[in-house]
Formats: sequence, C-alpha cells, structure tokens
Amino acid sequence: MGAEQSVPAGVEVQPAPAATSNQPDGIVPEVSDGQKTSLAPSALVLVGPSGVGKGTLAKRLIEDSDHFGFSVSHTTRAPRPNEQHGVHYFFTTKEQFAKEIGEGKFLEYAEVHGNLYGTSVAAARAVLDSGRVCVLDIDVQGARAVRKSGLKGIFVFIAPPSLEDLANRLAGRGTETVEQITRRLNNAKAEIESINEKGLYDYLLINDDLEDAVKRLKAIADRAAKGLDPEPGMVPERVVLEDAPLPDIRALTQQQTASDANSAAAAVEAQPPAEEQAEQAPAASAAPTEPVAPPPAVDVAPQAVSAPPAAAPGTLAPTAAPRQPTYNGSSSAPPAAQPLEGVPPGFEKWQGKVALVSGASSGIGWATCEALALAGMRVVAVARRKDRLEELQRHMHAMGVPLVNFLPVVCDITKEAEVATLPKIVAKRWTDCGIDVLINNAGMSRNDASLFDGNIGSWVEMLSTNVLGTCMMTRAVVQDMKRRGSYGHIINMIGLSGHRIPDGPQGGGFYAATKSAVKTITEGLRQEARGAGLPLRVSGISPGVVETEFFAVRAFGDAEATRKATSAFKCLQPVDVADAVMWCLSCPDHMEVNDIVVRPTEQLI
Repeated sequence: MGAEQSVPAGVEVQPAPAATSNQPDGIVPEVSDGQKTSLAPSALVLVGPSGVGKGTLAKRLIEDSDHFGFSVSHTTRAPRPNEQHGVHYFFTTKEQFAKEIGEGKFLEYAEVHGNLYGTSVAAARAVLDSGRVCVLDIDVQGARAVRKSGLKGIFVFIAPPSLEDLANRLAGRGTETVEQITRRLNNAKAEIESINEKGLYDYLLINDDLEDAVKRLKAIADRAAKGLDPEPGMVPERVVLEDAPLPDIRALTQQQTASDANSAAAAVEAQPPAEEQAEQAPAASAAPTEPVAPPPAVDVAPQAVSAPPAAAPGTLAPTAAPRQPTYNGSSSAPPAAQPLEGVPPGFEKWQGKVALVSGASSGIGWATCEALALAGMRVVAVARRKDRLEELQRHMHAMGVPLVNFLPVVCDITKEAEVATLPKIVAKRWTDCGIDVLINNAGMSRNDASLFDGNIGSWVEMLSTNVLGTCMMTRAVVQDMKRRGSYGHIINMIGLSGHRIPDGPQGGGFYAATKSAVKTITEGLRQEARGAGLPLRVSGISPGVVETEFFAVRAFGDAEATRKATSAFKCLQPVDVADAVMWCLSCPDHMEVNDIVVRPTEQLI
C-alpha cells in the first residue's frame, strides 16, 4: 500500500478500435502511438454489499483527482432523496432496461433486491475516451460478469467490519424498512462469501475507518492509473463468516429514530447556563433499547472470540465496567495501583494498560497472557486457533480474571490486512486505549527445512511467521503508539537459535536464520527508536528448550520425535519464560533489557 500518486502529465489514452479488440465493444483503452512506453490505465472495479460505502469511497477518489471517472450505472429502482439522474444512476424502467439488454448495450447487469442494475458499454466508454480510469461500482454478480468479459481491471472487494456495523449503516440511512434491511443483510452474507472465489478479486479492503479506507483505495487506484498489475497476495486464502443470528434490525431502527429525534430536539433547544448543564446532564441520555444480538464476524479481519457465560450478569460486555484510569506514559505520575500478590515490584505502572500477545493459544504465549492478566493488565490474546483461544478464555475466567479485561482475537499474523486491524479492535473494545505492550511470541519451525533438499513451503512458512509476522505486528503497534503519542514496550521472542545453530547438521540452519533475523530486527528497532528520540523500550528474550507444543508442530505431530527433543533433560517451562517477560516490564525507567538468555541447566548448546 503506497502513498497516493498521480498519473504522469501528457499521457493520452484512447479506446482500442472495435475491429481489433477482443474486449466487449472495444472499450478497453490502448495507448496511442506516441505513448507506447506508457501502460494504458485499467478499470477500477469496486464490489461489496449494499451500504458498505462503495459510493462514498468512489466519490472521494474522483473528487481528489482528475485521473478517475465514475461509470454511472443504470437501475430500475426508484431514486432516493437527493439522488440525480445521470449523476448517481441512470434511472430507467424494467421494460427499457430489458430492451437494451437485448441490444447488447450492457457490459454487466444483475437483479439485486428485486431491481435491475447494470453498467452500460457507453458509460464505460465515455470514461475511457477521456483518458481516465473507469471506476465501476457494482455488485458481486456484476463483478463476475465483468471479470468474465476480459475487461482489464483491478477488482477490489469492500467489506464491513461486521454485519452489525453494516446493519447500523443501513438503519442510519432512514430510507429502508426493517424487511428491506434484513434482506440486504442476508444478501451481504452471500456476497462476503464470494471472497473465497479464487481469482475474482485482487484486493480486500475492510471499510472500518473512512479516511484510512480512502488512503488505501488511493494507493490501489494509483496502480490502475499506471496500468500496473495488482499486487499478489492481497486477498486471504479463506474467509469464514460465523454462523450467528443477524442483529436485531427493529431495535436498531428504533434506536436510530430515537437518536434522530434527540438530535433534532437538541438543535432547537436553547443552551442553558453552564451550572444548569451539569444538573440536566442525566436527563439527556436516550431511553434504553433492547440489546442487540451479537453479529456474525468476518474471519478476514481479526475476529474477537465470543465470551462464555459468566456468573455475574453484565460482566462480559466491554461497556459494562467503568473505564479505569490508566497511566498514558506522560510526565504525570501513574495512578496508585492496588498491590497484587506475586506481582514484581515496578510492574504497577502497567496495571490497567493493554498488552497484546501473539502465539497465545499455547505454551509461552498462554503462560504470558495468564501472568499479565493476573498482574492487572488488559490482555489481547492473538492466535489462529479459535478453539484454543476459547479454552484460554475459560481458563482466565476460572483464574478470576475479569473477562472485560481479556480479549481473544483470531488472527493470522502473516496476513497484512488482519494485522492492520488489531489496533482498531483494541480501540473499539477499550475506548481511548491503545496497545502499550507487544509480546511478539508467535514463531514456528519445521524439521523438513534442510538447505540441501528442504521443503520450500516450510521455508516460506517460517519466514512468513517468524520474520514478516513479527515485523508487521511491530509496525502496526508502533504506528498506533505514534498516533496516540504514548510509547510502551515491545518484547520479541528470539530464542537461543538466534544466537547459534543448535542442530545445523540435522537441517536446523534455516530456522536459526529466521531467529537470527529476529535478533537483528530487535536491535534495529531499538536503534531506530533512539535515533527518532522516541521513548520506546525494546527487549529480546532467548529461551533454550521449553516444553511446549513447539516441537510437536516442528515434527508435524510425530510423537517420537517430540519425545526425543524434550526428554533428554529437564526443560524450561512456559511459566519460566513468562517470568522473564514480567521482569523485563518491571525494570525501572532508566534501565532497558536488551536480551535475556535463559536455558535449562543441563542444556549444553
């Protein structure tokens, strides 16, 4: 995702002659003879469910640059308030639409929610004739048709953060009935599932923040303007939509109506004196509405795991507990913390703050989550295995950790789009908070990675998890800290393999290379922070052999190989490494721990 750029001045683009084009009616542009060195722009195809914000994003894109043109679609539905014929849509009748379909005048068309929608060849040609990128705002059926037509384009699926968010947007329009919104949400489920159609989309863009989505879309649109191919790997291999009930649409619409009424009343009401405002504040809140059912979550962006029932009513809702004051890293003193048994001296400064732990579903990650939560931190547990995160959540509850302070999130740290969403999930769960501590614990090894005849898939898997995953997690958290102006602590799990090659003759060199990279990245991050004058603390922990699932994964589940790796001597336990994490975080402000090396007493190398 790069910064916004413009198309070079002077590049003229003309449509290819119909006689020589293999595209529908010759609408694919071709560079003129005088510009053979420049690539013709591609179309930019925006796809997504109704209400996701495709039109808003397209409008922002076109308003900010002259290099993009919006292809105005045809529809048989009635105009909404403030919609203009020829600007938002070409409004027509079903009879006329059907006639023009028969005449071959549409590049794509589909029936959606009982109405016909389509993109005419003339509308697309009008944009291309002007030398601009043709922006298409279409649905999934239309995307399939355009992809099949061979039109050169970059296809972007725009998804909502959740169906609940989409329901709120649709209810906020105030233009549809409960039944219409319910139908659109049911259709949205099927449309989101279309992300799994291989080769249909080039990018997945989650519209959870408008300005951020506009920025990302501009970077994609810049490639279309230059005629470049889409970047590879920008769509997840698999998207899972959780099977949960739809939000209570009727409650949402009633809530929206009440909100609109309160806003209108507030607009005409005279402001009372300041001393009266404080007295009248309690009366300003809207009447409570029925609770909304939990929404299905898209497993593309990181997905928060549903909390199990708790003994005390209301303890699971993030908003049920009042926000506790937290130390924001400024020069002001932190609030007095309640001493907790077993918490190292100096750790009090982190109580009430947020720690994110990757690889949290087992071993060191599990033990670290438990230690941090019991010491009073809010913990975000990140892992790929939902069942293990749910088990960890039940364990935390049994240990007495308030579930309002624990957030398990299903996330694949090798996927950029999923990692980028983590700070937003945290901010949504705990308003005005951010990630203060990052424990980059996720890592993996394979025993078929010999440099002679190793499995390339295993090499890629280790690089993606151990190196790129660590870097992407670090970048996302550092950017979140910069945004808030509050810097905390990042701890990377390096391991002894980052210092030497323990089993080189057996093919352990590649794994050791990835951990050596983590060691270098850790020191590089520390130096970058010092060079920028940022009070970010960076540490590494290098444990030796720890008795965890690591060796079972490395041996692809081979029980005998796992036993051999962990039975030669008494191994470290996950809690030993978690204690090292706690000690790192408890050090005084003038002291930074760069690397802790800890190994079993009997481990020689």
